Amino acid sequence: MTGQELLKRYPKKKDDYSQVLMTALYVDADRVYELLERADIEGKKLVIEYSISPDQGPSEPVVAIK
Repeated sequence: MTGQELLKRYPKKKDDYSQVLMTALYVDADRVYELLERADIEGKKLVIEYSISPDQGPSEPVVAIK
């Protein structure tokens, strides 16, 4: 399944993962389809990570596969 097909499938569910995907699309639109395809093949999901805790201050979000 392509990354575009995967992205279309998840937002219809209206769950936490669909929110992660929408954030991932905003944060890293250039790579989100590729990352979605890799995550699907590996049986994993995309996550949004931060280099430091939000309690310690602002940091840029990063899209990762876990």
